[in-house]
Amino acid sequence: MNQIFIYYVMPEIYCFVFALIVLLRVDRNVGSEHEVRELRNLIFTYFAYILTDALWASFELGIFRPGHYINAAINCISVMSISLGCFYWYSFVCDRLHRKYSNRKLHKLLSRLPVAIIFALDIISIYTGWMFRINADGHYCDTKLFIIQGIVNFGYILVPAFLSIKAFIRSNSVTERLEYASYCVYVVISVFSLVFDEDMKYGPILAENMFLAILILFLMIENMHICIDALTSLNNRRRLNCYLEEKLQHASDQHAVIVFMMDINSFKSINDHYGHIAGDEALKIFSGVLKSIAGQSGAFIARYGGDEFCLVAELEDHSAENYDAELREKLANRLKAVKDSTHGQCLSVSVGYTVCYSHQDCQAVFASADRMLYTRKKEWKKNNSK
Repeated sequence: MNQIFIYYVMPEIYCFVFALIVLLRVDRNVGSEHEVRELRNLIFTYFAYILTDALWASFELGIFRPGHYINAAINCISVMSISLGCFYWYSFVCDRLHRKYSNRKLHKLLSRLPVAIIFALDIISIYTGWMFRINADGHYCDTKLFIIQGIVNFGYILVPAFLSIKAFIRSNSVTERLEYASYCVYVVISVFSLVFDEDMKYGPILAENMFLAILILFLMIENMHICIDALTSLNNRRRLNCYLEEKLQHASDQHAVIVFMMDINSFKSINDHYGHIAGDEALKIFSGVLKSIAGQSGAFIARYGGDEFCLVAELEDHSAENYDAELREKLANRLKAVKDSTHGQCLSVSVGYTVCYSHQDCQAVFASADRMLYTRKKEWKKNNSK
């Protein structure tokens, strides 16, 4: 077998195996159901590219001599897989940035239109040679029109990078900024691949750099989620326990700590009527509302689990009753304002709290706040039962 072919394919085999390991590690801890699906689809398109790229190398080096149309079809799948991978990247990042329009039908249609047009042109090129052609020697060649494909691909990469930069500037969270900065790495890797791919024709530069981007993304998310909830980007329960334990060590009559437990009312009905993706979206919307409220007072917020959330703050000049009333009023008003984003339903939340004047066990604090929460939740169900 051609030695150059072995040198070309062996790195791709390693990339395939490592990407498969990443795929097997992708689960709901990475993000919402839709985000997980988009990330998996991105990896599947990478597999398609590796397989077709290995076949391209065998054709170019004369190891196999397929017919004209088989050669063109394999190369068509290869270039289409790159474009599809760029589209899934765009979709994944838009979801991670919690773009309000990402789930709207018009946005879905418009975002899919460029890749659909490219697919049509690529398939037609098997017979016409518009975007690419197979010459008389059986070698693949781009045409001048192939620049359209490049523009579409880079569009799907540059738009998320621009949105990530905007989110980076607006965010005050170091963890969020790290995530947003990592999305810009994809642009750097893509440009690097474009510059060196032509100079190293018989080296799998693009395959290796695509895997590097997937690996950096996955490792970043895995590391971030040690303390951050994947779906809502709030602090997770592990971080909550550490923070509350530290605050309770210094709790006193002068520095009382108030702990709120919150639960979305009738959350199960959202999943039952609209599906789990809609449920995930409702959780993200509520977490955004909670972020905006907590940001005004510097309170600590976390996703406790499921549709339960926690807010920790110092009472300072507030009384517990006033703080509670103020928080519930703000939540109610802001949830009404985002009604259109939740299938026309107005989310509501039950809130319970407890006040700590001395060091206590964290679980006892949560249990105390939970008791008030579920007392109020029963009252809400009673008042809203048909």
